[in-house]
Amino acid sequence: MALGECLAQRAVEGAKAATDCGFACALQDTLSCSEDATAITAFWHVAHARKKASVDLQHDVTDMDIAIAHREGFRAVKHLKRYTTLGMATDQGKCAGAGLDGGFGRARHRGWRHHRGAPAP
Repeated sequence: MALGECLAQRAVEGAKAATDCGFACALQDTLSCSEDATAITAFWHVAHARKKASVDLQHDVTDMDIAIAHREGFRAVKHLKRYTTLGMATDQGKCAGAGLDGGFGRARHRGWRHHRGAPAP
């Protein structure tokens, strides 16, 4: 289902639900939208950053720590998390999980340079 169809269908269902609850509701014009596909690219790391990038702010884990853990041979995420203490703070990794996934994925599949933990192009 395209976005425009979804919005139109939900507007009809919302108006019906309001009417069923006893509210007077006239169907409004739905929002118009483009049906063009949009390419979305994940953004995990600035490749040419001059400083380290924080991944877990509560335990000061950086992208360089993930790169070092990968170079040290920690290939499983659970081992990397223990090596870097990522996810052991009060949020249990909920804030840092996406950064870990992106950084570790780049390290495993594209390799990391040995300086400052920057990903290889």
